[in-house]
Amino acid sequence: MRALLLFQLLAVFLFAEAIRQYDVTIDLHEDGSLGVKEVIDYDFGPARRHGIFRDIPKMVTGRYGMRSIGLGDFSVTRDGVPEPFEKLTVGGDAGPMVRLKIGRGETFLTGSHRYTIAYRVAHGILSAHDGRDAMRWNAVGTGWEVPIDHARVTVRLPEKLLSRPIEWRTFSGPYGSTTTRAVLTKKAPDLYEASVDALAPHEGLTVEAAFPKGSLGQSGDFDEGFTGWMKRWWAWIVLTLFTLGVVLYWYRHGKDPAIGSIAPMYGPPEGIDVLKAGLLIDQFADNEDIAAAIVDLARLGYLTIEERATGNPLAEIPLLGKVFKGKEIVLVKTDKDTKGLPPEYRTILKKMLFPHGTQEFRLFERSDERAKRFREGFEKINESLYEWAKTAGYMRENPETARKSFIVKASLALVPFLLPAAWQTGEMLGDFSLLFPLLFVSAFFAVGAGMLVLGHGASSKITAVFFLLVPLIIGFSAVADLGLENGMLSIPLFILLLAIFPILFFARHMGVYTPKGARAYRHLLGFKEFIERVKEDELRRFLEEDPNYLDKTLPYAMLFGKADHWLKFYALTAAGTPLWYDGDEDTLMHLDRPLSRFGTMSQTATSSGGVSGGGGFSGGGGGGGGGGSW
Repeated sequence: MRALLLFQLLAVFLFAEAIRQYDVTIDLHEDGSLGVKEVIDYDFGPARRHGIFRDIPKMVTGRYGMRSIGLGDFSVTRDGVPEPFEKLTVGGDAGPMVRLKIGRGETFLTGSHRYTIAYRVAHGILSAHDGRDAMRWNAVGTGWEVPIDHARVTVRLPEKLLSRPIEWRTFSGPYGSTTTRAVLTKKAPDLYEASVDALAPHEGLTVEAAFPKGSLGQSGDFDEGFTGWMKRWWAWIVLTLFTLGVVLYWYRHGKDPAIGSIAPMYGPPEGIDVLKAGLLIDQFADNEDIAAAIVDLARLGYLTIEERATGNPLAEIPLLGKVFKGKEIVLVKTDKDTKGLPPEYRTILKKMLFPHGTQEFRLFERSDERAKRFREGFEKINESLYEWAKTAGYMRENPETARKSFIVKASLALVPFLLPAAWQTGEMLGDFSLLFPLLFVSAFFAVGAGMLVLGHGASSKITAVFFLLVPLIIGFSAVADLGLENGMLSIPLFILLLAIFPILFFARHMGVYTPKGARAYRHLLGFKEFIERVKEDELRRFLEEDPNYLDKTLPYAMLFGKADHWLKFYALTAAGTPLWYDGDEDTLMHLDRPLSRFGTMSQTATSSGGVSGGGGFSGGGGGGGGGGSW
């Protein structure tokens, strides 16, 4: 008695608010559902509050995952009069919870008020510790932030259970407690009462009635046996079989023929310019290949590359570790006839660099008109190169068409499984309205994954990372808010979303070389190996035979990502500055960097046009949660 009095005196001094009496009545129905009524005498003390909020977990966790308990039919009164409330979804340690925000924003309350909250629980039966069925309800949740002077739980049993053996247990204290201070009393054949005094903040009271399995209209074995196992793992099984199917499809329709051993080559295959080589080397028409094509056009005499002062000596253009101070790079058109050029090269000159008779192109300028020009030019070049690969007999079909066809087929094969996954996810979240933002974030994520796997170049990768990070941050934040961060790998919709990666990975490898294409690809790999390993004395021999050898091979060195290595040979071999370049030698050694900026700008332009059921402890059943004032 003295301990209780001491607790009450401390509560007065330490907590301005308290619950004086907390009565819970649970009607267990024959179909296994519950009717729950909570009567809460909440004392605000001198504090001015709008009302209270009540958080109730939506789910319980079983052996094979989480299941919604089916909360619904809420009603609230204050002091016997209906009180307005807002129904929200929030997260907590117990996962997604219904939050009843009770009261009016324009109304302030002080002193003691009686709140009556009634609701229905569709799935009220869980598994007991020994395999029997059980009604286990966290009548007073451990989430309450205020002390509770006295709590009482009354359980009314259905007639079906009156002739069955029932084992009663109670648990009180903080979450996880396996002990109890509650007193259990049988009030009538169908009526039992458990009561406890002086619950501190974050202490609760759980009541369990265990009875033979199958006694009521539902059972707690939703998380047991083969059915429960399948409900937990079916999405992972589908993902595994789907991935195997994707691999098999690629093996039959997308696997390239063997290319054989690779021998060093000293030049590109006959008739393969640098843009066509760029397509064959990785089966993609890359925007950044244009930088190599610009050097090739300069070498062929269709333009010159000049380094000029900007007039602002303080202006700095940092490019991949090289800073161009007070300088700019300008491409200047020559008068050479373009009739003999491949159509892709003519597109670069006439549509992208020098439209409408212009004679100069400043590399670092930006404008909407230029971005539109780049986008249209790249689309035209890509279409031309992809079609050339097929018609010239280097690839079995247009690689871009093959990739798109594969993505469509794989996605359609996945759709039938997405529907049940979405339904089960909605059940797990306990709120189907949450599916819409989840699907939106998933679509955003899919776009980012596609850009990351299928895109090329720094700008494309940066944009892809943005598209990936935004939904990941939003998604993980939402998951954390719902308390599901530890259970993401059990959410079917999230699991099937992982199928994006095998789809995109194998889509990237769907273009198939013909034997002719495989020979050209092997030749290019040999040429790349030569550029990577050639020594200065060996290169001098090539220059004795052809003084223009460095110029001819420089575009391909840029294509293979070895421009820095190759440009150094101009000084080492005393080959001199190329005739098509007007600037200092130091800038020449880094010429690939400002030209690669051209590809980055084009990609930016392109992308701009282009988301606890097995408890035997306090808080270990359905219900629970907590609340406070607002």
